[in-house]
Amino acid sequence: MFAQVSDSKATMPTITIEQAGKHDGQEVTLKGWLYNLRESGKLLFPIFRDGTGIIQGVCSLKENLEAFEALKGLTQESSVIVTGNIRAEKRAPGGYEIGVTNMQVLQKIPESTPFPIQLKEHGVDFLLDNRHLWIRTPRQAAILRIRAEAIRAAREFMDSQGYTLTDAPMFTPAACEGTSTLFEVNYIDEQKAYLTQSGQLYGEALAMALGKIYTFGPTFRAEKSKTRRHLTEFWMLEPEAAYVELDEVMALGEGLVCAIVQGVLKNKPRELETLKRDTKKLECVKPPFPRISYEEAVAVLNKNGNAAKFGDDFGGDEETIISSSFDRPVLVHRYPTSLKAFYMQPDPQRPELALAFDMLAPEGYGEIIGGSQRIHDYDLLVKRLHEHNLPEEAFQWYLDLRRYGSVPHSGFGLGLERTIAWICGTEHIREGVSCALAGRKTRIRTRNEMAQKVRIIGVPMDLGQSRRGVDMGPSALRGAGLQAAIKKLGPSVEDIGNLEVKQPEEMPVGEKRAKYLQEIAETCQDICRTVEKSLAEGFLPLVLGGDHSIAVGAAAGVASHFRQQKKEIGYLWLDAHGDMNTPESSPSGNIHGMPLAAIMGYGATELVELGGFKPKAEPGNIVIVGARDLDAQERKIVKKSGVHVFTMRDIDERGLRDVMSEALKYAMDDTAGVAVSLDMDFVDPTDAPGVGTPVRGGATYREAHLAMEMIADTESMVSMEVVEINPILDEHNRTALLGVELVLSALGQKIL
Repeated sequence: MFAQVSDSKATMPTITIEQAGKHDGQEVTLKGWLYNLRESGKLLFPIFRDGTGIIQGVCSLKENLEAFEALKGLTQESSVIVTGNIRAEKRAPGGYEIGVTNMQVLQKIPESTPFPIQLKEHGVDFLLDNRHLWIRTPRQAAILRIRAEAIRAAREFMDSQGYTLTDAPMFTPAACEGTSTLFEVNYIDEQKAYLTQSGQLYGEALAMALGKIYTFGPTFRAEKSKTRRHLTEFWMLEPEAAYVELDEVMALGEGLVCAIVQGVLKNKPRELETLKRDTKKLECVKPPFPRISYEEAVAVLNKNGNAAKFGDDFGGDEETIISSSFDRPVLVHRYPTSLKAFYMQPDPQRPELALAFDMLAPEGYGEIIGGSQRIHDYDLLVKRLHEHNLPEEAFQWYLDLRRYGSVPHSGFGLGLERTIAWICGTEHIREGVSCALAGRKTRIRTRNEMAQKVRIIGVPMDLGQSRRGVDMGPSALRGAGLQAAIKKLGPSVEDIGNLEVKQPEEMPVGEKRAKYLQEIAETCQDICRTVEKSLAEGFLPLVLGGDHSIAVGAAAGVASHFRQQKKEIGYLWLDAHGDMNTPESSPSGNIHGMPLAAIMGYGATELVELGGFKPKAEPGNIVIVGARDLDAQERKIVKKSGVHVFTMRDIDERGLRDVMSEALKYAMDDTAGVAVSLDMDFVDPTDAPGVGTPVRGGATYREAHLAMEMIADTESMVSMEVVEINPILDEHNRTALLGVELVLSALGQKIL
């Protein structure tokens, strides 16, 4: 494990990578880790990291044999001490590189147990389970340095405004904003205590003593929400000030956010560049911020097609619509009292409104500050405690603040992690957390383990199609050697044969707007049970169609299995079509054009309610890739639902790798895994001629393989369907043979 090369130049100055530009032309020593290594014959091109940045190295076999041999074959994250000459190189990261002359390897990571965070896409859950290692990557390190700068800038601003830093307790006997999101703790002498939701109530007491104070520390919310915007543990900066009213506290929040953003722009440009953050959007964050009332915000929503009305709370979608009208944060004030916490002062002119405000960050990041003027009248505060069913006894100390010298006062809370997410442009708030909760509960069975056991389930159904032939798809795939090919790849494989499916000759069409609906629903129910059972037994279900209507059953089975674990699934829909019609919108009544709508909760009850719940996946975790034939109704559902769609134009303009990378992030965001639904018309007809509804201009042979390979790289696939193969229209079973190849790529087959 350990190997060393003697260091004969111990007198060289030791620097950090961040300081490399100050030592151009000098021989120096760096201490760090190997981030990546590219070999090219007699030259090696390592990339080193040391916590302050990364730097490219060059090592020649001819010039530095010992260093070359120490470096060659070195594994990622091995710890090293490097000596070499710093020189300017515009093409290198950071503009400088080091010509390696000497290497000392402190620890070489064995190839048998490589560093888990490889240089490829990983699922969000996997990365969070390994957060203690994920933070070593340049992107995560940059975010953490920006976090540190944000904290420094925030404290400097608050101190400059005459606010005194104080501390609030972590344990509290009462709730700040209601009891539904409290973490309960067994305290001394069998008493109950709670992890604090906020330091605000104690901050109010401190403000009555010191005038202007702020607290800054961790807070806890036992929220079940699983979104990219929420955390159960996060840090808040919370000012409280006596003799300060609503307008003044809003101005304070505006100044604080400006100070943080400008501090990051000034002091962390390299980190923003690492994140590829568009700094022009941050440069707009200067006072004054726009201010609109809650009622004006409702009008903005109505103007943009949102049916919000007075009294409705704003969720993430509404906040995104409101903030998109502005190039900097917007302050929304005077919310209905019914929506806000018990301690917020009502507007004396309109008591149904609270003197409260939220600051919404642009670019869809939502609320970063929430605050208000606090109730200073004793009797009103007691009344509000009773209205919110909060125990008056537990708040006696808080009521004392109104008994003895009460004054108007105000405050707010700034959520650090969400502010960092916005500044950094991250896709998930958890990227702004230093370390994830130790001992996170991992899934009962890892996805990689599931991929080692595959169960083939044939569904020879063409009831959802008007063109006959796709019922022979399972036979065509089996005839192309599917089972043997999977077995050769490595996983154990079990083929349970075909589920029983009625034939169209045996029954009437039924309702013309949804042909063979009852029969399709019955088959999908069988698929649901079989898929759920397969997952419970540790198999990855590989469902062979048949037309695409079978996906409703497969989705219900996968979602039902993970629902029992309180987990959600992502859905990757590779298809030329949207399959988001309903019986009311379908021009043909063919149900193979409706399955994704049913999975999202739209359409015939028999399909939508399959498994006893809806939707099967949240629209934000559903991604269509390769679309090139969408109906008008499907376009409406796309806009209404929030499902992500990447068309062939997106692939043409951005490249499949970029598209798939983003698609997988959406599908894997806070999900147990990704269900993959592969309609073979995703591929261009030149490579896949035997499909039920071909559309020209699809993915090429290599693009299709790359999509599957990227899925395999994430180890996130929990089920797969291959549908719409029609041997009658095929040429020498080409489409089925390609289908087998793509399945193998999705299961992990590699070129090298």
